[in-house]
Amino acid sequence: EERRQNELEAVNTHAHTHPNTPEHTLTNTPEHTPPNTSPNAQPNGQPNAQPNTQPNPPQDRHTEEEPRASPAHSAPQRGVPLSLTVNFDLRAHVESLGHGVAGCMGVSLSARRCEGFLTKRGGRVKTWRRRWFLFDLDHRRLAYYTDHDERKLKGVIYFQAIEEVYYDHLRTATTSPRPSLTFCVKTYERLFFLVAPSAESMRIWMDVIVTATDEHSRY
Repeated sequence: EERRQNELEAVNTHAHTHPNTPEHTLTNTPEHTPPNTSPNAQPNGQPNAQPNTQPNPPQDRHTEEEPRASPAHSAPQRGVPLSLTVNFDLRAHVESLGHGVAGCMGVSLSARRCEGFLTKRGGRVKTWRRRWFLFDLDHRRLAYYTDHDERKLKGVIYFQAIEEVYYDHLRTATTSPRPSLTFCVKTYERLFFLVAPSAESMRIWMDVIVTATDEHSRY
């Protein structure tokens, strides 16, 4: 009887100490995760995507360099005389070549015309005669007259027929009245041998006449 009473007291004591409490209570506590110490970590805790270590694909060099000019633009245009360029000023062009136009006797030069006396060798009869020459940009021709009044026209050299203008000291040395001042205008049909009154006027005339060709030469 005494032993049974002791067992009942023990049961009552345990019930008061742990009333309806399960032996183990589980909580939904997330596991402890160590902080991400990666240098690529984002503020939200997620790491950055892997950096692109692949080399960039080669780009077309033409996109980085200046566009290459086509041959039609880079090369000087052949077959286009200077006299055909827009707003071409003949006197300004000759002066830009270093000629003293104002102080040159025997040559009258304006923006569209050049005129003066030259000695010309005949075509059929190889005699030398003094003629008045007129280089006219508006009419696109080199005409020559008996005198400066331009009443009697003796001949015309059209610009499109002129091929070259050059010195011709050797070919006419024995017949020219002044070989050192002799030059030649070559056309499709014939050669015109001309003698200027001075060295400076000869250089001016040659630079004037060559503007009618596609040679663009300077003397």
